[in-house]
Amino acid sequence: MLFTNSINIFFGTRSVFRLFLQRVFGPTRAGRLKLAFSMGIMARFVTIPVNFFTFPLTIRYLGNEGYALMAMITSVVGWLQMSNMGLGLGLQNALIEESAKDNSLGQTRLISTAAATLLAIAFFLTIGAMGLWPFINLQVIFPQTSHRFTSELPHGVILVFACFLGNFVLNFLPAIYAARQELHIGHVQTIITSAGILVATLIAIRLDGGLTGMIFASVGVAATVQAGFAVWMLCVRGVGELRPKLKCIDRSALQQMMSTGVPFFILQITNIIFFQIDAFLIGHLASTDSFTPFAVAQKVFMLASSILVVMSSSLWAAIGNAKAVGDYHWIRRNYERTVRLFLLIYLLFVTTMALTGKQLLTIWVGSASVPERGLLLVVALYFFAREWSALNSMILNGLNIVRSQVPVTVLAAALSLLLSFWFLKRYGVIGLPVAGLVATLATSAWYFPRLVVKELTAMSRN
Repeated sequence: MLFTNSINIFFGTRSVFRLFLQRVFGPTRAGRLKLAFSMGIMARFVTIPVNFFTFPLTIRYLGNEGYALMAMITSVVGWLQMSNMGLGLGLQNALIEESAKDNSLGQTRLISTAAATLLAIAFFLTIGAMGLWPFINLQVIFPQTSHRFTSELPHGVILVFACFLGNFVLNFLPAIYAARQELHIGHVQTIITSAGILVATLIAIRLDGGLTGMIFASVGVAATVQAGFAVWMLCVRGVGELRPKLKCIDRSALQQMMSTGVPFFILQITNIIFFQIDAFLIGHLASTDSFTPFAVAQKVFMLASSILVVMSSSLWAAIGNAKAVGDYHWIRRNYERTVRLFLLIYLLFVTTMALTGKQLLTIWVGSASVPERGLLLVVALYFFAREWSALNSMILNGLNIVRSQVPVTVLAAALSLLLSFWFLKRYGVIGLPVAGLVATLATSAWYFPRLVVKELTAMSRN
């Protein structure tokens, strides 16, 4: 009798819990947003400890110069990402609109056209790379103060390029997650990738895999997991409209994507200047091994920013859906909540790092790679301004206001690049975040919030 009662209580509790989950994370826009945000936070509880553990291991194993070379290789090859002409992000906004209308054929046409276009671009990139490879001097592109990694450079570059091509062709997957408000699937992918990176990093160090092994533990694992999820999403899951079809490749679908894809393409170029050129500039204008202390400071705030990215990326898809159905009150309410949460999280973190950051980082990565307190403080201020701009930019993306961002972002990138050359030569590594801070404050940090408020005010009047 006791056993039977226990079973009834157990299954009854499960039923109540299931109903609770369905009510909180149901198929409504708010439910999907909560699910995406919750899974995103769960993913960060995995990725942040993994990064926290593998980052100092990588630096200690490769040394300051080796880590800087790894960052330079992945960033320089990553510049090719702009060759998709903003197609992935343009697809996302177009898919959000078709998904909100429940237009299955429209979704299939968009996905089929995007997949075919990305595959064609990847083919020509491969042919071009094979033709240029004999004429590339890697020693000039990736300067070294020693010759420890000279023999590994070609293997590392080829590996990163191959992984880039794989991710490039599958660049339409994140757009599918966002359009269907299934960002939680992307977060599951992130969790699996982080676990794989941790295991691969430990194996690479244990087997003395060198620079190539550590690169595979980073970009190689991510590309492999991305491919696995692509097979599941397109072939196993059984959602017909998500499967690319040759007969559904359509010129009008390409035009629909490129209407916002071209502005996104320009924004991608500016993002390269802001986010992926640091190692290259420091390696050529300062010294390769001086990049690592800057990278340590940058990594700390990138980990904090990853929580904020969960909020803003989840809102992008949800706001796009809300705009498509005219729910403007919901957009304004959630924007205000997000701003308050952003300010609370970031101000607390910046204050903590300003007071105790140097001591904590010494324990984390060792004294040889710890940034000076002044560098840490400037990087903190730079990231605050940068992430504030990025948050408002994501809101504008969800509202499909992309073209208005382009001239301001181009101006910010040009100003940042010009100041970086001057400040790096004059003040050393600290000049790089100073240049980024000045450029961001002078442009997007005030203009993007103003644009959001202006648009929300206009929508509330309609």
